[in-house]
Amino acid sequence: MTLKYVELFRLGRGRTTGVSAVAFSSQGNFVATAGLDGKACIWDIADCTLLHMFSSAVPILSLTWAGEGEDSVICGLKDGTIACLMVTQLDLIVKGFWAHTYPVECLSVGDAFLTSGALEEVRVWRQRAGDWHREAELQTPPKTSFNRCLQVVVTSIHWINGSRGRQQLVVTYLNHGVHIFNAITWEQIRSVPIPGQIADASISHAADLIAISNVITGFDVYALESGAAICSFGHTVDEYRKVPVLFVHRSHALIGGNLRGNVHLWDMESGLKIHSLVHSTKDEILALGGSSDSALVVWKAEPLVPGPEICNQY
Repeated sequence: MTLKYVELFRLGRGRTTGVSAVAFSSQGNFVATAGLDGKACIWDIADCTLLHMFSSAVPILSLTWAGEGEDSVICGLKDGTIACLMVTQLDLIVKGFWAHTYPVECLSVGDAFLTSGALEEVRVWRQRAGDWHREAELQTPPKTSFNRCLQVVVTSIHWINGSRGRQQLVVTYLNHGVHIFNAITWEQIRSVPIPGQIADASISHAADLIAISNVITGFDVYALESGAAICSFGHTVDEYRKVPVLFVHRSHALIGGNLRGNVHLWDMESGLKIHSLVHSTKDEILALGGSSDSALVVWKAEPLVPGPEICNQY
């Protein structure tokens, strides 16, 4: 079915600087945003109401909902702290702990574990009696003659179901490729031979593909098992900066940002561009749905012809 995307609303209240992270709750009823102004906001999608706001003295760089519920948000802060926001009917309860020496730029939740990434550090946390305790620290990736002098920088973390349904952890590094870890022993299982730099990544719904934001030309898609190149989607690159990428519509489409205020959607089967979601030309897309004009834009996909409604929010 051919889709069009229409802007539902633009959320700006509570934001004074760039949106650094956006995450929708599991049921899609709420969206949480993190900002470089140190604010984390929780919004009601139904009427674009700002429900809760947490203010930090330092920028919030990463954010995720905790599990399948819609009552807990986890934030990664520039000072290495992780803040846990628990939503009640009338209030917002905040707890936190010091997690890293460096800014926490990556967060991912899987079953009973939370994984955080800060520069070269990747740590796994398990919740006990309401508090997070460190379970493991992943080994840094092996270096080659091509990258041994380059900084180790974690750029994304993903939980997947591997062989026999066992959970695995996929970690991407800016200069050191893609590495997969056993979620029981926390040892590295294997590496995926993907060339070039990785600024951001997304795993497909079936965990068979990985989409890479390559910093230089746009976005590349590879087979996660073999590292074989599947397809590429180019866009204008003005600066050496991270731009986000994400599989959508159960991985039938790919969405990617740029530094010119545009978010593009491509069809995975045909490779054709589906649509461009246009922000201001002054905006830099820092997170999917977030831009540096201090606003979050929520889009809805609607069929161009009568038929069952398909809705995605970014």
